[in-house]
Amino acid sequence: MKAAVLHKAKDIRIEEIEKPVPKPGDALFRIESVGICGSDIHYYQFGRIGPKIINKTHILGHEISGIIESVGKNERGLKEGMAVGIEPAIPCGECEQCIEGIYNLCKNVKFCGSPPEQGGMKEYMTYPINNIFQLPDNMTVEEGIFIETLSIGIYSLDVSALKLGDSVLIIGAGNIGLTILQLARLSGAFNIYVVDLLDYRLKIAEEMGATAVINASYEDPVEKINRLTKGRGVDVGFEAAGAETTPQQTINSIKCGGTFVFVGIVPTSIISWDTEITRLKEVDIKMIRRARHSYERAISLIEKEKFNIKPFITHRFPLEKIKEAFSTVENYQDNVLKAVIKP
Repeated sequence: MKAAVLHKAKDIRIEEIEKPVPKPGDALFRIESVGICGSDIHYYQFGRIGPKIINKTHILGHEISGIIESVGKNERGLKEGMAVGIEPAIPCGECEQCIEGIYNLCKNVKFCGSPPEQGGMKEYMTYPINNIFQLPDNMTVEEGIFIETLSIGIYSLDVSALKLGDSVLIIGAGNIGLTILQLARLSGAFNIYVVDLLDYRLKIAEEMGATAVINASYEDPVEKINRLTKGRGVDVGFEAAGAETTPQQTINSIKCGGTFVFVGIVPTSIISWDTEITRLKEVDIKMIRRARHSYERAISLIEKEKFNIKPFITHRFPLEKIKEAFSTVENYQDNVLKAVIKP
């Protein structure tokens, strides 16, 4: 079968690999769609994310959906021909963090597409039955790739402790930022301000209900938020851009005693941070690592039509055009929001 294999930063090739054989407790499924996530772009651009380094050939991709080809008897009701998505993180279930229920912090976690675990940019894969979820009838197989993104958005809202009537700032109007926007509205936020560098993304944010949008290419977002909130600042600020300067902009826009939720992944693990402003405001800092106890809720939101998934998937590429797909996403070409690989 064919797979897109990353050899080093910027070097991705289509190669033939062996079709996997399921082990007991696994299901084999034909991959229909794989989303290109921001973390995939980081690996593609730099060959690493923090301590996770690609030092041998690697297959990216963790936003995966497909059709089950074979599965043994199981208690989850999974059957051949069923449309499914996967939860990519496989915690060990035995460490201190897993026992305490914070399994997203499991030190022994195996995460699909993150070295050394191979990802889904290939034609077939096997995965543990407990990490495979049937898609609701009102969701296409292709849309199944978005459940993981939505679960991260839900977890970000959980961590923020957002309250009815709160004001919100979201810096970064990519897939995560726009997901948080919809969820913040659903959670009762009254004023939601969205910052980005790209007008087409800000237009989508407006269509999704943002109170005001700010293009940081020609407006100072901190000054604008200060004017919009009459000097108070927002209750909750979400950093979802993953740039070196945006965490400080978010903190500077938050009220005294407000909450800063750091969702983005910056290119370098070391950034400048004005701790004095953060201290004087006594900002509550929350860091996001993937998601926790939110996958089933993500599926339920879509099944009950509480979340609009339709605007997100904008581009589709066959596996053979993987380089074009990564270039499109990396360079924000053609108003791309979510690009999907179709093995």
